[in-house]
Amino acid sequence: MFKNYWGTYISQAQDGASAVAEPSHPGWYRYRKLFNASSVIDVSAEIVADGGVPLDIKVVKKKLPFMDKVSPEYKQEMLSAVVYNLEAGLSAGKSFVAVADSEYGEIRSKLEVGVRVIQRGGGFADAMRAIDFFDPATIAILDAGERTGTMRAAVAAAIEHYTAWAKGLSGIYWAIFFLAIDFVGAWSSVAGNKWGFLPMMEKQGIESSDPEKKLEFANGLFWTNVANDVLFYAATAFCLALIIGGALYIADDPKPRKWIEKKISRVPYLGAAMRHSALASTMKVLSALLAGGVPLLTAINIANRGARNTEINGYWESVQKSIESGDPIARSFQSGMLDSTEAISLAAHTNQKQLALILNRIAERRQEKARVARKTFMWVVAAESIGYTVASILTIGYVWVLQNRAMQGG
Repeated sequence: MFKNYWGTYISQAQDGASAVAEPSHPGWYRYRKLFNASSVIDVSAEIVADGGVPLDIKVVKKKLPFMDKVSPEYKQEMLSAVVYNLEAGLSAGKSFVAVADSEYGEIRSKLEVGVRVIQRGGGFADAMRAIDFFDPATIAILDAGERTGTMRAAVAAAIEHYTAWAKGLSGIYWAIFFLAIDFVGAWSSVAGNKWGFLPMMEKQGIESSDPEKKLEFANGLFWTNVANDVLFYAATAFCLALIIGGALYIADDPKPRKWIEKKISRVPYLGAAMRHSALASTMKVLSALLAGGVPLLTAINIANRGARNTEINGYWESVQKSIESGDPIARSFQSGMLDSTEAISLAAHTNQKQLALILNRIAERRQEKARVARKTFMWVVAAESIGYTVASILTIGYVWVLQNRAMQGG
């Protein structure tokens, strides 16, 4: 399996502006470049073959999507430029090399890794995988298009998918950001009670000589501590579960990822938002492929490769089997996933072009449903956060009332 590596080396050849004079070795220049290879040994061999001396070779750590410095807009435009070159008669690999040759600076150094893959005989999808610009689903669409000889339509479909994916990801990040602020505020109030207000109340006690009032206050303080601890540790455990689950999901290990997706699919509104979004994305891809002239079954196979939701994968597999067994397209597509309105629209198509337009409308409809479900989920979580904060206020309010009543009685 090929990976990206940062290779630092020195060479007597001065190769462009990236060359930096090496003070310890007059006449030599230091370089730090990206390499795509199967191992450190292969990177070292490539450097030596070019007349260099390796100093340090490290695997490039994959950045989280929100830390990616290359904007989604640039990535979309890069794929669009590849489409223009394909229409001009170039192959996908040469189209990418032509786009890379027009760039400079940091972007050029990133694209250079893909250029080297093409020069070594790799495919366009391999080059896209090497530059690490796109999510696995986009790469799967490009790879399937390359294998089936429908590259132009596949790149157009990949643009549709990546645009929707990037937009959805941005919405998710903002939702997580605001919900995190909400959660931290609620959790900090309980933490403040645990280590601030409640110890202070216990230290102050009550000014009363009545044993019953003292016992009542002590009991009240005890149960308040219990209630506050339940709120605190429950929230802490929930937070840890989210962090661990998020880390496992990002790590992209298939087994825990499927388990996490299964659990999320059962969460009210959030599961619906994920289903609508995944279905809309694959519908967009399928629409673009059909509009590009790709046969239906081949297009479904490519679209399914771009889906990373196990429920949606199962849906497209059932659609494919139904069509292959001779069922009408409208009936095959319904398969328990589409509603009656969408099924009626599908039944009305008379050719592949109309089918592409109908699927695109269904995708837009599902995107809107995903947006509404996501927004509803945020309101529900916000309400739960407010309820959590109110519960924390009530716990300390109970002790304050006991103390105040004892003081008034005294």
